[in-house]
Amino acid sequence: MEEKEIIDRREAVKRAALMLGGLFFMPAASAVLKGCSITPGDWTPVLLNHAQATLTEHLAEAILPRTDTPGAIDAGVPAFIDRMAGEFFNDADREGFIAGLDRFAEEVREATGRPFHELSDTEKLDYITEANREAIEGDHEEQPFFLVFKRVTLTGYCMSEPGMTQHLRYMQNFGPYRGCVPMEEVGRAWAHF
Repeated sequence: MEEKEIIDRREAVKRAALMLGGLFFMPAASAVLKGCSITPGDWTPVLLNHAQATLTEHLAEAILPRTDTPGAIDAGVPAFIDRMAGEFFNDADREGFIAGLDRFAEEVREATGRPFHELSDTEKLDYITEANREAIEGDHEEQPFFLVFKRVTLTGYCMSEPGMTQHLRYMQNFGPYRGCVPMEEVGRAWAHF
């Protein structure tokens, strides 16, 4: 009988990156692999200053708050964002990201009279709901900062262990490959990492 190899998430991400040729996926995969050792809520920013790190924590948690599943902070997303921007963004994207954080902080203070982290959860939700609407509906030459931040937040969360095992549908061992299976047999599609 053939013995099946069981691999952990880190090895699965490495193998997926190799299969995809590493063109797009490798920077994100590399950030995730380096981020695996970060304890959620216990990180020292590499790129961000204190104010930017505080905003990153509160903004990520406002986008993905703790409910019956872990939130962004529980999943180590702020550290992922800091590392992703610091090590894997090109210089122009990194500068744009930092400028976007600072601009977002200024806009919040001008609109509310307080920094984002001092707003109530309801005020934070109202503010990011409006920022999201403006980012989606507006006519922008470049992708708005809020959408970039949201994308990196969701990437970090969905690639984290809590995100994969407690929020998403998770199956560690996928079984044998069956290429053409009718949807009635399997139900919803599965995301595999």
